[in-house]
Amino acid sequence: MPFDYVAFFRSQLIHYADQGNNVKRGEVNVRCPFCGVEDRSQHLGVNLHSGFWACWRNAEHKGKRPHRLIRALTGWDEKRIDEVINDPLWAGSRNESLDDMRQRLEASSLGLLDKPKARTSLFAPEISYPKGTRDLTGCLNYSSAQSVLQYLQVRGYRPSIWPEVCKLYQLAYALDGDMMGRLIVPAYCGGKLRGYQGRAISKHAENRYLTRPFGRDGKCLLYNYDNAWASGGKWLILVEGPLDMMKLDYHGRRHGIRATCGAGVNMIDEQMTMVLRLSKKFDQTGVLYDPAASQAALGIVSRLALVNAHFIPHPEDSEDPGAMTERQVTAFCSRLLATPFS
Repeated sequence: MPFDYVAFFRSQLIHYADQGNNVKRGEVNVRCPFCGVEDRSQHLGVNLHSGFWACWRNAEHKGKRPHRLIRALTGWDEKRIDEVINDPLWAGSRNESLDDMRQRLEASSLGLLDKPKARTSLFAPEISYPKGTRDLTGCLNYSSAQSVLQYLQVRGYRPSIWPEVCKLYQLAYALDGDMMGRLIVPAYCGGKLRGYQGRAISKHAENRYLTRPFGRDGKCLLYNYDNAWASGGKWLILVEGPLDMMKLDYHGRRHGIRATCGAGVNMIDEQMTMVLRLSKKFDQTGVLYDPAASQAALGIVSRLALVNAHFIPHPEDSEDPGAMTERQVTAFCSRLLATPFS
């Protein structure tokens, strides 16, 4: 039996069409992830009987095995794709009801539509910083904080805005432990600390990034969630990591543009649900990843089809959002607000 694409699209919130001018009998259509922003409709058809898929716009975008299409839509790695494809729970009938599909998938151990167990909140459990962690806002004049503050300056934050930046994002640093020598960016969701990432300030550190907590709980959060939720605005931009988020959010908020992120390009379902919730507070939602992660960005856009999210091309004058100058962020915001999106 071919892979159940309809159940998969539903579970990942990927918008599909089962009727219309471009839809053949026995097929469903989605936006072609290989065409990206060039496909303004849904030109990739998937045959529900044979499993063949092909794009009406570009004859090179075709295949039979689901691996390549799923990778382009989601950005998942091969191991997770294999788990999904080989699980018999994904070989159901395309004619089943949505309720039946949900019951079937909730029995799966893959974590794609996990049935809630002990957790009653969408967010990860509340955690605490380890001993020796200090809030940067109250330590701006301490000698122990100067190396971290100098790193902020290297990242483009002049000393005059340190107090505001540190307070807005509740930045921290550590006097000992594995977070020592790192700028700590916390993730507050629902007013509670759910996780944090430490960015090494030394170029010689073995690991540039350390994220806590480990495992799935470390992904059941979004950075800058509470700030974005409180303000709303014109655009919610999903970026790759906390430093990208800070730069775009700090200089973009005066233009009605806020940013959020996980801790990498791939996002689990709980994070996607958080993004969908946040999107209700904004006029538009966009995904801005580094150029090397454009396929993953398109996959996220497909999963956010319910809010008509947009793929935002990376500015040519910077390597990533975190490296942009204040002037570059301002110019980017002006271009974004002036660009019509359907």
